[in-house]
Amino acid sequence: MFKLIKNMRNLRVPAIRINQIDPDNNEQKNKKEIFLASIKVKDLINESQFQIDYWSASKRGSDDQGYQRYPNPAHYRKIGKYATEKDAIFPGIILVSCRDKNSKVQFNSKGGEIGELDLERPPFWIIDGQHRVKGLQYVIEEEKDDRWSEKELPVVILAGFTKIEEVSQFHTLNSKSKKVSTDLAQQLMFLRSKSDNEYFNSLKERGEDWKIRCLRLIDKLNETNESPWSGRIKLPNSKNTARQIVGQNSFLVSLKPMYSGGYFESTRNIDLEYEILKNYWGALMEVFPFSFQTPSESVIIKTPGIFSLHYLLRAILQRRGASKELISQKSFVLLLKKIFKDESRYGDYFWSSDNTTGASLYGSMKGFRILSDEFISNLEDALSEDD
Repeated sequence: MFKLIKNMRNLRVPAIRINQIDPDNNEQKNKKEIFLASIKVKDLINESQFQIDYWSASKRGSDDQGYQRYPNPAHYRKIGKYATEKDAIFPGIILVSCRDKNSKVQFNSKGGEIGELDLERPPFWIIDGQHRVKGLQYVIEEEKDDRWSEKELPVVILAGFTKIEEVSQFHTLNSKSKKVSTDLAQQLMFLRSKSDNEYFNSLKERGEDWKIRCLRLIDKLNETNESPWSGRIKLPNSKNTARQIVGQNSFLVSLKPMYSGGYFESTRNIDLEYEILKNYWGALMEVFPFSFQTPSESVIIKTPGIFSLHYLLRAILQRRGASKELISQKSFVLLLKKIFKDESRYGDYFWSSDNTTGASLYGSMKGFRILSDEFISNLEDALSEDD
């Protein structure tokens, strides 16, 4: 484990002011500035000086929510190993933000745009370059090789930017060049949309605003104790547990049919949407109890199940409607028993991971549709019998 250095102090570093901000759109009170500085590695790895704002499931919905995935140890150790080589260099910039009200930067010009930059009242936040910083920290603190302590890295510092603007820069960097994980990118989208109306409107124009609504629904399903999905959906930066069966992104994509042309497209009522999914999956637990008792050995709450069964749910709501009586768990149970009445085909073994003729056979988007078409055909038969 890395030690937390508690030596908080102001830094003075050589810097160049970068002329990039349009002065006509730059308020004097909240003036934005960009600097290129040279900072010693020993200061960059001091976690009381420079920190990384990690995304945390415990902070969902909070203004304090972070936006970065925890660093990959294998990745930063590889960087650390490279740092010990004779001719190792790190010419790429580290991107840092001064965003807290308590922190500030002061530029002291030595003539024109060249001078010294005072970094006062840390911490400052690393937006890009965390693996390089962690790799060098690993070499110095864990491997006890301090050759890099006094060396310097090029650092671009954003001053006067809000946290949302910082998140926007991170999102842009990782969506335009290198990729951040999809589930974390979705949480960044959610965080940014809360306070950036222009960004939210751009999502609506692209037809992606449904993802924001869906993420709220997923959080409610995952956090509410009486939900069949309580604690089963893996969120970014969360530790793997036996209970977490499906990732956030897979669950979100599986629900897209409910929003694009489905019942949820027009409801815009998270409580109603939650009630429908809670009762529907509660009914499935009644119809296929053993599949839920041993979820690691079943695909019912993995991608073959969630995709095909959400397609089926869309069809049920389209054909029967969504009155309070029809979306009750009891009503779903009665209908699902008719849909899956062929026990030779749809016993609990149908969902078993090792059943090569059951649901596990359909392990692709094309397969999910084939499976859902089979279920929807059974639905049509069940509804015609009722008529």
